[in-house]
Amino acid sequence: MTQKVSDEKLGEFARRQNDWFRRVREGSLDPDEVAQAVQQIIDRPYFQRDMRKEGWELVEDVEGTQFLSPHQLELVPFLFKGENYIKGEELVERAKKMQANLGQRQAEYLLDHRYEIPEEWRQYYIVFPGTFWRDHYGYRNFPYLYWDGERWDLNFDWIVFVFISPVRLLRPRE
Repeated sequence: MTQKVSDEKLGEFARRQNDWFRRVREGSLDPDEVAQAVQQIIDRPYFQRDMRKEGWELVEDVEGTQFLSPHQLELVPFLFKGENYIKGEELVERAKKMQANLGQRQAEYLLDHRYEIPEEWRQYYIVFPGTFWRDHYGYRNFPYLYWDGERWDLNFDWIVFVFISPVRLLRPRE
């Protein structure tokens, strides 16, 4: 049985994790703490939301996804002037050209750091076209984050849809 974690506990976890990363950068952790943290990372499943458990097949996953905090990323629109929408495959191609081709691991990392996500991002669906899963029906799905009115959530959508202006990509800031 899964237990729901309160927003307060998640916030405390995020603060402790940020403190740990700060201490790593400063070099103020002792070797035992580093070994313990590395083991926790190794023991973490490849995907927190592994869709293979639902009978889906991992079709594609971008190599070398960096784990970037929200302040290291920028929202990127993908529609050109005069466009109201584009098809999913075109979105994927544009994401690659725009270097905004992040995948599910980055989406999950952001979800783990949800308290750092800027409030202005709440108005968008943020897609991560670097990861694709094939569902029971044979459709390719990609992960996306969205604000449900109370909190950020991760979901999956079919690439066969068209994409409109409230959708955004993310890429590393230059």
